[in-house]
Amino acid sequence: SATPKFYLFDVGVANWLSKSNISQLKGMAAGNAFEHFIYMELLAYNKYKNKFIDLNFWRTKSGLEVDFVISANREIQAAIECKLTSQVKKSSLNGIMAFAEEYNAEKLIVVSQDSNMRLLTTSDNQEIMIMPWRVFLQDLWNDEIF
Repeated sequence: SATPKFYLFDVGVANWLSKSNISQLKGMAAGNAFEHFIYMELLAYNKYKNKFIDLNFWRTKSGLEVDFVISANREIQAAIECKLTSQVKKSSLNGIMAFAEEYNAEKLIVVSQDSNMRLLTTSDNQEIMIMPWRVFLQDLWNDEIF
């Protein structure tokens, strides 16, 4: 898709500009704020740790998408999807599964509010790791994601 994504440096600024209160966020707005939060952590990690990774997103013309595609030296390190739910279901992972069919990523990760880490297996036996966001951030900053 030719439509870019835009992130502000602070979710609070984005909420102020849209006249939203963080405690009132629900649905798509809450999901966007969660995705933005993870983006800011990835960006900070990249700069602070001097990783020199490329941070992109992927979207098909039909609207399937993956929030973050992490690559270095033209090799895809990870595809990361953010889901603001406490029970990620395979049926909500069409984007990351479509990405996995088309590209070879070392890791497929869904960051969510699930309480435990778990693995989902795609029809072609690729594993998608479901990670609670706190575990994801801990592993990220401990250099265990990529």
